[in-house]
Amino acid sequence: MRAGENAQQTDNNDVLKAISSLHAEPAIKSDICNKIETEISEVKYTLRGKIATLRTKSGTALLALKSRMSAQNQALKELTDAANDTSDTIQVLEDKVKGLSWQVEALSQKYLDLEGCSKRQNLRVARIKEGKEDGLKPRELMAQLLKEVLNLADTPVID
Repeated sequence: MRAGENAQQTDNNDVLKAISSLHAEPAIKSDICNKIETEISEVKYTLRGKIATLRTKSGTALLALKSRMSAQNQALKELTDAANDTSDTIQVLEDKVKGLSWQVEALSQKYLDLEGCSKRQNLRVARIKEGKEDGLKPRELMAQLLKEVLNLADTPVID
């Protein structure tokens, strides 16, 4: 019977080991769950710190960006105002140029008319050598030349 008792005792030991392992499993599970919860808490705490740091950094970056945007908007407004002023000035200058162009054209016509009138009574004499004046004024020299060439009795009056 001993063999039967040994077999039964071995079976009982196996059952007891199985029961004790079943009792140990909840404790292991509980330990594992506690470790996981602890690690999750640490990760949450770390993430909260990193998120707070990121919020601070992004807030600072956004303030700097808003400041730059404001400065650029101001510069853009100034450039727009300057462009509008320049456009207005150009329009005024274009109007003045049109008026002055008309005046230049009118004065050019008057000048040509006056030049034509002044040349109508002018005579041009060619092929008289320089130095023939012999102390005479050009008007007196021309009067004598005309008297000699045209065989005039009196010396002509030259204006």
